[in-house]
Amino acid sequence: MMNKRIGFIGCGKIAQIRHIPEFASSERADIAGYFNPTVSRAEKMSAKYGGKVYASVEEMLADPSVDAASSAAAVIQRRTCTRCGCGTCRQASEPCSGTRDGSASRARAASLAPR
Repeated sequence: MMNKRIGFIGCGKIAQIRHIPEFASSERADIAGYFNPTVSRAEKMSAKYGGKVYASVEEMLADPSVDAASSAAAVIQRRTCTRCGCGTCRQASEPCSGTRDGSASRARAASLAPR
């Protein structure tokens, strides 16, 4: 089974100490890249864990090599998902499921979480 490639939206403290290290240590996930409004934070994570630095969330989500996105963005920066409009993908730090209710998204996130 191929690993899922994860993109990170937001590279603040919670992403630095929880989200990114946990996915980096997972045997089922690979890091695709990062977006952060302060580019130097994304560059720092890229240097430490590998992966591309994206200029925008839209660029990251349009990249076919990104299977899922983990969001640690500040609440004020969150928007409705550009893929499906569900409103849960970024707000709940879950990969986009393409469904409005996010049910498949939650199941997919649980399957990728480190154990």
